[in-house]
Amino acid sequence: MNLNFKVIVPVALMSIASVVLAFVPHHKKEHLQLAESSSLQDSIDEAIELEDDVVYFDQLAEEFISTLPSDKRIIAKLIDAQNHKVIYYETTECPSCYCYDLETQNTSVLFGSESGFYIGTKLLILGSITDCIRVGDWAAFIATNNAPEANYENAVHAFGVNLSDHSMKYISRGASAYFPNDTQLVVNRVTWHYRSLFTNEDYYGTESTTYEL
Repeated sequence: MNLNFKVIVPVALMSIASVVLAFVPHHKKEHLQLAESSSLQDSIDEAIELEDDVVYFDQLAEEFISTLPSDKRIIAKLIDAQNHKVIYYETTECPSCYCYDLETQNTSVLFGSESGFYIGTKLLILGSITDCIRVGDWAAFIATNNAPEANYENAVHAFGVNLSDHSMKYISRGASAYFPNDTQLVVNRVTWHYRSLFTNEDYYGTESTTYEL
């Protein structure tokens, strides 16, 4: 029998190639399905673990809050994948603001002391914190001014603390201030109106400035 190798060899190679091509995609598809399944299971496991952590630290936070005396006010519970903290402040004279880390059980002072604290180059000596609201990542405070030079014109300070990185910003000072809603601050400032020709006395009024927090 005479075999025509010029015909047989190419045909054989083509047959082998078709078998390999038919097998490889199927193999890759199975591998991809296994990888996707493994990735999905990992995501589910991570989500369950995160949820368990949140529940656990939330319970610890409530237990810690229950131990605080009545002169403390809670600003925020920060409990997520990165944070396990409770931030609160004092309503007493010369107040401070604190951050309690539920994981390390350490307390740090964000601001406060009898001798005052700085925001940039401005020294603040507080009498008491009269109001505080949280706006997103920030807490805004209104506090009475207890510095020796305090008077009616600069009776209160308004400032903010970032709850994530603990940075601070000074907003303003004035005769009085208040939060009209959850996102705004109103500061009332003393303005000079005129001096009486008869009594030689100065007469003052107030003007209001609204800040978006």
